[in-house]
Amino acid sequence: MPFMTNETAAMDARCRGQIAACLRVCGLSHWHALLMRWLDRYAGLEDLVDEERHAPCAAMLTLLRTMVRVEAKPSDACFAALLARLEFLDYRVRRSTVPGRFLFEDGETWNPEASRLLQWAEERPLGAWRAGTSPRSREAIAQELLRALRAGHEPRT
Repeated sequence: MPFMTNETAAMDARCRGQIAACLRVCGLSHWHALLMRWLDRYAGLEDLVDEERHAPCAAMLTLLRTMVRVEAKPSDACFAALLARLEFLDYRVRRSTVPGRFLFEDGETWNPEASRLLQWAEERPLGAWRAGTSPRSREAIAQELLRALRAGHEPRT
């Protein structure tokens, strides 16, 4: 399965531009660099999710558009908690251990804390599914985002 087709990359670029605009309106421009790095960690997931609205960029943009519509100006802690609830965080991805063949039973599961999806995939067949919850607690994800924002570092999740 090819990652980041030209069409996907163009949609992603438009989405990222709209995210920047929405962040400005919501008084959250200081989140921009961190969120772009966070989305980069999940790049490629948009080609694996069940529904387009679960794609990382689309999910984040939907959240931000809702905030713009209701004129929300959340605190950093509130915004981090909202981000930690995005549905793309519930997806699990497995990679084939044998190039050219994929079986869920023998696949390796991607850990978003350890590597970017595109880097980890190594052009092997992938499979994805939506689990009931994120492998990390929503609170842990929100706290990690806040720490990364304050420190100016890339979040692990």
